[in-house]
Amino acid sequence: PVMWLPDELVVKIFGCLTSVRDLVRVTAVCTKWYDLGNDEFLYRKFLSNPSSPAYLPPAELEARLSRVKSYKTVYMQIYSKLL
Repeated sequence: PVMWLPDELVVKIFGCLTSVRDLVRVTAVCTKWYDLGNDEFLYRKFLSNPSSPAYLPPAELEARLSRVKSYKTVYMQIYSKLL
């Protein structure tokens, strides 16, 4: 079963998702997946991907991170403006 996979591998698999919408869906499966789905690596991926609607150029991303210290927080700020 998937639940026996190491956490690092599950996060890597989640990293293959192509949208935050999909990530939100898998984090609804169980508490463990919710916790793993909130990994900063995943939000960094979406913010760093030029094809993502939430993409930020590296300099702007670093500037925002210097203020909030969390990729997820930066993503949520960008996403709220996209709505």
